[in-house]
Amino acid sequence: MKNECVVHSAHWDHFGVNDKLQGTRTQQIFHGALDNASGVATLLELAKAYTALAAPPKRTIVFIATTAEEQGLLGAQYYVHHPLYPLDRTLVNINIDGINTWGRTKDVEIIGFGQSSMDDSVKRFAAMQGRQRAPETRTPSSHFLSGGSFLNLRK
Repeated sequence: MKNECVVHSAHWDHFGVNDKLQGTRTQQIFHGALDNASGVATLLELAKAYTALAAPPKRTIVFIATTAEEQGLLGAQYYVHHPLYPLDRTLVNINIDGINTWGRTKDVEIIGFGQSSMDDSVKRFAAMQGRQRAPETRTPSSHFLSGGSFLNLRK
């Protein structure tokens, strides 16, 4: 198992201004607090939590914060083509775009459902929390990248 890895990722580039966006100056600003500062903060807290475990995980745990998400997931694409660990030994990439700020949820939406072996595990763990898998509300091809599932929690 030590030769296998689990990747936790987030992106950190949702900031700045895009003058080409329609609307007022305020609408042209990438505020970034939910998408993506909360994801990066969660990534850091996960890393901290792993260091506090009584026994280290049996698999290698990788934390990566990518950039250029707003320009077409360029950082994530770069990692796929230049991974720290071979992709055939990467079991899952759990990407955190942003965290739930609306309170406890009753279901879990898997963006990219059916494209990952993690679907059954997510369904099982959601059931352990009294939740269920909800139908997907987004187009998977626009949110799914190279073998990882994105989770969207809803009330």
